[in-house]
Amino acid sequence: MFLQALKRRMICISDKRVLLLLSSTLWIIFWQMSFADTNEGGKASASSSRIDTSLGPRGDGSTPTPRAVGGACTPRPRVFFLKTHKCGSSTLQHLFLRYGKKHNLSFALPGSSNYLGSPGLFSPSMIPPRLRTQDGRFDMFLVHTRFHQGNAEKVMREGAAWVTMLREPASHFQSLWNFYGLQKHLKMNLSELLELPYAKANDKRRLHKFGLNMQMFDLGFDPTQVPSEDDLRAEFDRLNRRFDLVMILERFDESLVLLKHLLCWTTDDIAYLKINELGNRAKYNFTAEDKARVRALSTLDNALYDYFSKRFDDKVRHFGKTKMKWELEQLQKANDFLQRNCFGITKLKDAKVLTLCKDLKSKEKSFLNDMRRRQLEKIQKGLL
Repeated sequence: MFLQALKRRMICISDKRVLLLLSSTLWIIFWQMSFADTNEGGKASASSSRIDTSLGPRGDGSTPTPRAVGGACTPRPRVFFLKTHKCGSSTLQHLFLRYGKKHNLSFALPGSSNYLGSPGLFSPSMIPPRLRTQDGRFDMFLVHTRFHQGNAEKVMREGAAWVTMLREPASHFQSLWNFYGLQKHLKMNLSELLELPYAKANDKRRLHKFGLNMQMFDLGFDPTQVPSEDDLRAEFDRLNRRFDLVMILERFDESLVLLKHLLCWTTDDIAYLKINELGNRAKYNFTAEDKARVRALSTLDNALYDYFSKRFDDKVRHFGKTKMKWELEQLQKANDFLQRNCFGITKLKDAKVLTLCKDLKSKEKSFLNDMRRRQLEKIQKGLL
């Protein structure tokens, strides 16, 4: 009887419909295997909770909310963003403000301007009482500050992602020099500054903050002092443990893709238009010799950038080349959609897109003022 049953099953398999079904199933399995990224050495990616974005972009240029495959993916709305100067930070701040506004989040805000500390280190007392939540903690911290880890942790709600952005030091100082008009304010030209001894050159700062080794200054270090190699490494390791992601300006879009997956946001959430470019300001182009001399006086920023660039490389490698390529294509489509709709000739009719474009065109201080007004109203109503 067993042999007869087996024979009947084998005959059934010869049915063309069953063969077609088996063929389709095998093709799906093959496609999934070929899509999976591999790390160096050909081993499968260690991530068991890859986000399924295989649906691709919607017809309007946006993308669907990521689905979890093999694991949960819950959006993380809380972010501490150390806004380093001239590192693409205003563009990043803008997309964080956009997300926070959309989701009615609370912000750690100054009473005016866009600073909570600097040149002094951040302290919770810098947040005006009228803009504080009932528990003194916030969902987002997005303004300029001079980093003090313990004090920053006091004002952030649990579960926040900690992120910042770095830039190659010579390019970074050139941007600072031009944007803040350092020649005029320091009363010396670039050659004169770069001929000074290390401590003196690093002590020359506009408003006691803008100058060489600016990224380490923003992180709370004294740029006139250079710790031993071991002490510096220990400090970088500490920062690496605190920050979930240190982005790299020269790899801005890749940074945003990693940010998207860290936060489990959508491509729409990270789409952007550039903010605070140099514009019509007079621009002095550094020579190769200028840049070499800047690097020689930027020991701290050089070491910082090298340390986190290597970790960024590791994160991108682990993410996977094929997956990153696809994500970058989706981000470019989303950016093109914003550019066409917000600066195109066609008159917009969609109310949501109109609001988005209005926010995208808002200047940094204007957007922050809007958030201040909203937060003050909520606090007065007892909603925060």
